[in-house]
Amino acid sequence: MTSEDRLKAALGLGAAAPAQVDHAFVSRVAEQIEARRFKLRLAVLALWAGVATLLGWVLAPVVVQIGRDAASSLQPIAAGLLLAGVVWWLRKASVGGALRLARRVVRPGLH
Repeated sequence: MTSEDRLKAALGLGAAAPAQVDHAFVSRVAEQIEARRFKLRLAVLALWAGVATLLGWVLAPVVVQIGRDAASSLQPIAAGLLLAGVVWWLRKASVGGALRLARRVVRPGLH
């Protein structure tokens, strides 16, 4: 047997019929794997949601007290940041893009 024959045999190029693949079985196995991954991700997400809820419940009185104490001194700073954000957003917005978006909303089929 030559090296070329061994290569063909290893790659399955010389076989009379290709290897049979049960696509239904492969699909079921892939579905089970993805279902298991989804359940694991969902459990981790539920755990993090529980931690965030507990942390929010514990820190709520502290945040409320800090908000009451700092409201009067931070109000001008918050207004300035809000104004700067609006100016930045308006500078980035394009009139043509807004008109195209308005046309899509008013006439969804004609764009």
